Amino acid sequence: MRAVLTELLAGVEVLAFDNAPDAIDFLRVYADRTVLISLDHDLGPSRVRDGAAFEPGDGRDVCVFLGGGECRPACPAIVHSANYQMVMVMVEMLRERGWAATIVSPYSQLALGWIDKEWRAEVEWLIANGKIQRGGE
Repeated sequence: MRAVLTELLAGVEVLAFDNAPDAIDFLRVYADRTVLISLDHDLGPSRVRDGAAFEPGDGRDVCVFLGGGECRPACPAIVHSANYQMVMVMVEMLRERGWAATIVSPYSQLALGWIDKEWRAEVEWLIANGKIQRGGE
């Protein structure tokens, strides 16, 4: 995803978070300057961070934050997850609060070809249709 975004959105800083709390902390401050959000549901198991147990949460936690009214809808969100039940929950949560949310279904959790095909095509469509605003455009 980073390579696709670097190519399609040259000059835009690409950030990635592997857990919901860090993503929420970032969006709390920078949602209004974010040009695209791409969310997965499953973010992995509990882990140790800084010597303590750490729960990474899931993409739904980010949707709860975005839908909670603390920040206004500012950019499109692509929900991509093989957890198809949660995809619809997440998309509806976002859309109910005015976020433009689309779905890209990974056709295989093991093959990353869907990123260069379906996910890339969705980003290209968002750009071509003026849904992604790059730094004040």
